[in-house]
Amino acid sequence: MIAVASGLRGTTGWSSRLLVASVASLVAAAALSLASPAAARSSVAAARDKCTHHRVAGKRVCLRVGKHCQPALQNDYLKAGLECRGRRLRRAGLAALREGEPVLIDSRGRIDPRNALEAFDIALARLPGIKPRKGAVGKVYDATSIVQAVAAQRKHLTGGQRAVLRRVLRPNQSISAAAIGPAEATKLRNMVGEARTRIMSHGYDFPHPIAVAFPESSASSKPGVEAEGYAWPGWLDPSLGVPGQCTVFLTPFGRSEHQAALRALVAHEVFHCAQLEHFSSPQAAVRVPLWVMEGSAQWAGDQIAREWNGFDIAELAWINWLQKPELDLGRRDYDGIGFWALRQQTGTDVFGLLHDVLRAGAAGGDGSAYAAAIASAPDAFWDTWGPGFTRNRVLPSNWDLTGPGILDIQPPHNVIDDGTTVIRSSDPRGAYGSGLSLEADVIEIQAMVSHGQLFDSGPSKLHSEVLLTTDQVECPNGKLDGRRVNKGIADIGWQDGWVTIRGRSVSDECAKQGKGEPTQVPHTPACTLLRRSGVIRFVGGDWLALGNACAGGKCLQEVEKNGQKKCAYGRGAHLDVIRFGTAKEARRYVQRHIAKGFRRIDIGADVAGIATKATGGSVFMAVGTKAAVFSMGATSDTTSHPVWHNEHAVIKFATSIAHLMR
Repeated sequence: MIAVASGLRGTTGWSSRLLVASVASLVAAAALSLASPAAARSSVAAARDKCTHHRVAGKRVCLRVGKHCQPALQNDYLKAGLECRGRRLRRAGLAALREGEPVLIDSRGRIDPRNALEAFDIALARLPGIKPRKGAVGKVYDATSIVQAVAAQRKHLTGGQRAVLRRVLRPNQSISAAAIGPAEATKLRNMVGEARTRIMSHGYDFPHPIAVAFPESSASSKPGVEAEGYAWPGWLDPSLGVPGQCTVFLTPFGRSEHQAALRALVAHEVFHCAQLEHFSSPQAAVRVPLWVMEGSAQWAGDQIAREWNGFDIAELAWINWLQKPELDLGRRDYDGIGFWALRQQTGTDVFGLLHDVLRAGAAGGDGSAYAAAIASAPDAFWDTWGPGFTRNRVLPSNWDLTGPGILDIQPPHNVIDDGTTVIRSSDPRGAYGSGLSLEADVIEIQAMVSHGQLFDSGPSKLHSEVLLTTDQVECPNGKLDGRRVNKGIADIGWQDGWVTIRGRSVSDECAKQGKGEPTQVPHTPACTLLRRSGVIRFVGGDWLALGNACAGGKCLQEVEKNGQKKCAYGRGAHLDVIRFGTAKEARRYVQRHIAKGFRRIDIGADVAGIATKATGGSVFMAVGTKAAVFSMGATSDTTSHPVWHNEHAVIKFATSIAHLMR
C-alpha cells in the first residue's frame, strides 16, 4: 500500500534484472592481474574499447562505458546495464536499475528472488544472513507481494529465516486489541468489514473470512521505513499463518495514517484478499505479475477510498507512471495504477475485467495476463495511452489522463528550432507524450510506432512526414514536399516505438530534397581526392555516379557549412578528410561513428564502416593517421539508381579512397 502524510500518499519503485559477474570475467581479471604492467594496460584499453550492441531509440548501436549519452534515453541504456550520468555512460547501480520502483523486477514481471529477501529484511523483519545491497530496495509500503515471493522460496531458506517468516505471518504473535485500545481495534475491524462490503458491491466474493492482526513495531527491521500493511491467504499454505482465512496485517506505521488515507490502505489490503480468492496454490499466486497484483490493488484501493471518502487523496504512485511513461508495463509495481485507470477512462469495467486477468496471470504469467487485460480494448484506449501523457485539458479527452488520486504533473515540452533533433522511444508496452513548439520552418518527423497521434491545427495519425510552418517553400528547382501546419504549439503522443523530430531551414531542406541551386567553385584537396577515386560527379542530385562520366553539367563543388569547407553537391552530400596526431585517434574517431549503427566491413582500411539505406548513406574509414567521411542525404538514392543498395559499388568506391589515403 502507499503511505499518506499530510494528505499525500507516496510510493517509489521498480526494477530490472540483477547484474551478476560471469565466471569468464573473473578468470579474465585474475589473468590480467598476473600479466605484465604493459600487457595489463593493453588488456584494459582493449576492454574499454569493446562495446555491446543494444537497441537505442529504434536503432542498434554500440554502447560502452564513457560514451556520450542522452539522459532522455535512459530507459534504453538501462537494458544494457548502463546508465547516463553527466551525459556519459556508466555502469548502472541497483537504484538506477529499479527505475523508481520499490524492488527489482525480473523479465516475467515478478520480484527478483534475492531482492524479495532484501525487501523483506528492510520492510518487515530482519532475516538472518541477509545483507541488503546498496540501492537494491526503495520505499516499500505494502508487503503482500514481497511476503508471497519469500514464501514461494521457503524450501531454500535457512531454519532461522523460516522461523522469522512464520512469526511475521502468525497473528497470535501480534499484539492484542487491548494493547492498542479496544476502541481503536474495533474501529479498524469495522473499517475492514466496510471495505469488504464495498468491494463485494463491485462483483467480488469472499468465501474465506477476513481477520485483522496488529503486528508489533519490533517486528519491523527499521522503524519508520516498515510496510504499512500486508495480507496473507491461509488457505494457500496452511503451514503459514492461520488456515482458512485471509489475514490483514496493519502495522504501527499503517495504523498511524489519518482516516482518509487509512481507508485507502485498508481497501488496498482487503482487495488483495479478493485477488487471492482466485488462486488455488502459492505457485499460481506468485505467477501473476506485479503490475496486476500491486497495480490493480492500488487502483482498486484508491477507487474504493474515493467512493468512501467522497474525495480523492493525492496518490504518489502516479509519479512513476507519469514521469516514466516509456517503461514497459511488465517492469511496473504500484505505478501500474495508471494502466487500470486508462482502461477505466476509456470505458471498461475494470473491476469486472480483473477476474479474467487474475485467472489468466495465474495460469500463464505476464503474457497471458496482458492478453486478457487488453482483450476487446476500444480504439480510444490505444489513442489515449500515448497522447494522454500530454495532460492537455484544452484538447479532446484522449489528450489528458484521468484516474483516482492522479497528480497534476506537467509533461515534457520540446522546442523544435533549426538544427534541433529530438529522439524519444518507448517500450512495447510503454508510451510517450510531449508538448511541442514548432519553430523551425521545416520539421521532419520519423515515426515507427504502433499507435500515435499528432495534434497541430487538428488531430492526425502519427507517421513519418515533413511539416512546413511557412509559406516560403519555393526552392530554386521547385516546391518543397510537405504538409503545411501552423507555427507554434502542438502535441504528440504514441505507444510502442520511437520518434525522431528534426528542425531545418528552408534552404537546408531544399538541398536535402535535391532542389537546391549548385554553384561552381574551385577544386579543393578534398574534392580532388574524391574525383581521383573515380567519382566524377553527381547526376541530377539523385544518385552517385561511379565511373569516369560527366553528365548534366553538375559537378562537385565546395560549400561552407558550420564554418567548415566541404565537398558537396547542393549540400546534399559531402566528403571530409581529417588528419589526426596518431593512428589510434583516427581509428577511435571512426569507431565512434560505427557505434551509431554503421556496419563494419573490410575494405583494406585500418577500420571502416558503411551504412546503406534508402534514405541516404555514409562511408567512414581510417587509414593511418587520416580519417575520411563521405555522407549522402536522402536524395542520393532512387529506385532507378539505388546506389546505396548497390553494396559492391559502394565498397569499390570506399576502397579507392582508402588506397589514395595511404
